[in-house]
Amino acid sequence: MSIIDTQNGKQIRDAMEVHCGLSAQDTGASLSYSGASGMTCSDSNLSAALSMTAWDMRKLTDFQKGGFPLDGSRKLLDYTAASLSAGKIGMRSHVGQGFSVKITANKTIAAVTVACTAGTGTISAQAGTETKSYALRRITVIPVNSTAVTLTVSNTGDGRIEIASIVPGISMEWDNSSIISCNVNLRSDLSMDNPSWQISDIEISAYWPDDISEAISNMADDVPIWYYAGYPGDFSSPRFFYLSEAAKMEQNTITLKGEDASSKLEDASVPIEMMNTVAKSGKRALYDRFVSFVRQAGIKPVSVEASPPESGTSATGRTFVWTEQSCRSHVANIMNMTHVGDFYPTFVDAGIPTIRWMKPTPKWTVFEEDCGEISRNVNRNITKIVSEDDDHGLVTTISRSDKWVELSKGIKVTAGVPVIKNYAESNDGWFWSYSVTNQKIRNWSRINSLCFTPAKTSVQKTIKLKEKYKSGKKKGKHKTKKVWKYLSAIKGKKMTVTTPGGGKAVTDTGNRPGYIMKVTPIVYGQIYQGSELIFPVWKNLFLRSNIAGQFTFRGDPRMQPRDVFYFVPKEITKDAWSKLTESAKASYVCTLENIQITHEGGGTQAEVTYRKGVC
Repeated sequence: MSIIDTQNGKQIRDAMEVHCGLSAQDTGASLSYSGASGMTCSDSNLSAALSMTAWDMRKLTDFQKGGFPLDGSRKLLDYTAASLSAGKIGMRSHVGQGFSVKITANKTIAAVTVACTAGTGTISAQAGTETKSYALRRITVIPVNSTAVTLTVSNTGDGRIEIASIVPGISMEWDNSSIISCNVNLRSDLSMDNPSWQISDIEISAYWPDDISEAISNMADDVPIWYYAGYPGDFSSPRFFYLSEAAKMEQNTITLKGEDASSKLEDASVPIEMMNTVAKSGKRALYDRFVSFVRQAGIKPVSVEASPPESGTSATGRTFVWTEQSCRSHVANIMNMTHVGDFYPTFVDAGIPTIRWMKPTPKWTVFEEDCGEISRNVNRNITKIVSEDDDHGLVTTISRSDKWVELSKGIKVTAGVPVIKNYAESNDGWFWSYSVTNQKIRNWSRINSLCFTPAKTSVQKTIKLKEKYKSGKKKGKHKTKKVWKYLSAIKGKKMTVTTPGGGKAVTDTGNRPGYIMKVTPIVYGQIYQGSELIFPVWKNLFLRSNIAGQFTFRGDPRMQPRDVFYFVPKEITKDAWSKLTESAKASYVCTLENIQITHEGGGTQAEVTYRKGVC
């Protein structure tokens, strides 16, 4: 059992450690160092070493404070170039003394962040004519608003002062000693009626000893905010959010608000485009496009499950159309209408962007007896889903013609220079395939639009004809004419989208009472794996449980939205639960929808909403 699970099982658990911070390093600025005095040693490539915040400090054979351990952990002082593996010396003062250094930037910087790994003292910072003093801490943020600053470090202890890094911009970190509150909202949407995509967010309120209100108020959007919690030896994975509102500071209290990267899904739009699939690889094609929707929005997943393998031998080809929508709409649509067998394409961000396709299995077990307030609710069932689109229904089919239609000919091209052709109005219909002469690179996923790169440049050449001159100076000679070579021609094969009889609506086969849900379809056609329809499967909304609920408990920062868990009722004791078979436990499976974790006043609590079954 993990440390977090053990602690949550106690009647009174130890305070959970919370760590969070902000990394607003100015990546467009570079620093150089000069005029250093009072240091006993520093890296020979100081500028490079000090900018690498992830490199560790070397443990040297230093006789300060009475010697060093003879356990092989210490290294002799040498000035070998610092590296990730070798670590770095940083800047180290003489024993009991301080040092000074002038820092020059290639542009005006708002602040510098100093990381101290040993020693106590103060820092005096002179930028222009203004000088301010700060206590030397593990992390010290010094406002600059200039291109140069001179730092004078005074030593108030009896050892060396060690500076590991000085970087342009603002980097801060907090723990239980300085966090006033930290609220983390991890969200998804498992509703039955038009489920969409929900954005996760974080709000941090923390103490900071120095007034840096001007510097933090000018931080750019999308500055990373990180968070993790747990116990030594068992912390949650770091979550990353991005500054969504201007940071504020009042009376030494900093407030930060951030959102996860999935907010980018709404800003990225997808033009109307087609996708040709083959039945034996339908799952792979759909999943790969699902992954590309996420990446197209500028999101970098930390984990992507490998694509599902091909299965079967069916080579039946089909064409599918994605209408012009945001990536957010397409991602939500695929997640909610592609639950077939073990195929459950899922994207969860919540600070740890992850993409998978395998149907999830229970990851956690939560006992009602360990929870606080518990409530349950039952939603109205959906009995029928109706298309609001006048032209297309929920169920549509795409027929493909095998006849080539001439679209363009005699196109003069230049080798290597892309050519874009649009066929929106002049040629009635959409095309599922194109043929282009004199091309080496092509991309025609967009409907009525293609792009190709010519292989050769169009040129005029003089050719000899069979016919000869019958008189004049050229009598008896072959006639000639100029013709164009290496022209491009384009042909297309049409496709037609139709709604079969009854395709305007889908009705629950169980004839249960409920309400009619109206939607606007955003895809045309169908994707199959073999003979099985895998997308869009509208009946999935009928199969989603209408039983949902909420509960409060001590909280587990490792949990993610859409995690599957067992929710064990009070009438089943923990001992009795351990003796149940897996099939008996199946009726208690639920899916996490939202998790709101609150760290405040030294305590941690979570409010969870869920829906019954695997969603």
